[in-house]
Amino acid sequence: MRERIKFETLLKELQDLVVDMMEDVTSQYQGIRTALKTMDKKIAEELITVDETINKAEDQINEKVVSLIIRESPVASDLRMVITAMKIASDLERIADYVCNIAKYIIHTKERSDHNIMFDAFFDPLLTMFKDINTAYTNENVELALAVAQADEQMDDLFDENVKRLMRIAKSKVDAPAEEAARALFVIKNLERAGDHLTNISEQIIYLHKAKRITLN
Repeated sequence: MRERIKFETLLKELQDLVVDMMEDVTSQYQGIRTALKTMDKKIAEELITVDETINKAEDQINEKVVSLIIRESPVASDLRMVITAMKIASDLERIADYVCNIAKYIIHTKERSDHNIMFDAFFDPLLTMFKDINTAYTNENVELALAVAQADEQMDDLFDENVKRLMRIAKSKVDAPAEEAARALFVIKNLERAGDHLTNISEQIIYLHKAKRITLN
């Protein structure tokens, strides 16, 4: 009994590390949203610096996972929880990388983008996905995890709609607007990919509690 209590304490510590990482990555996206509105290079540079903290958080989670597996030999549902934490951390690290990509776009853009309003439209569904993923993971809420995939469909629709618009600009012009349209496409692709990885996390949460693999992407 005492060993079980100890193990559950270690699992809770692991879960807390994952939640902390989720919150840090969410803050990165709130920051990049602000930076995109005014093309604030200072904020963009700070976000790139903070990415190292996200990388270290993933390393810490991975080390704790390895330690739990070696020392505690978890079985069945416990093992799913441990492995899921590692996979979620991997997705979160990749999601944070997209912030760095967008931050570099801001740094290398000389003036305010013509596409700021388009960029901002992606953030309401994206930040809702972050909030729901956090709650779903913390509260073991499978239904909320499924709802994340529906929000990702909204992200995909936004992406498809704006890709067509940006491609028309890029094909019809050969000057600065065409180049800026191509660079804007890079930004929204990174935002769309972030939504895909959040959906991957929702799949992991469902697997954790249902022991069943489903594909939502």
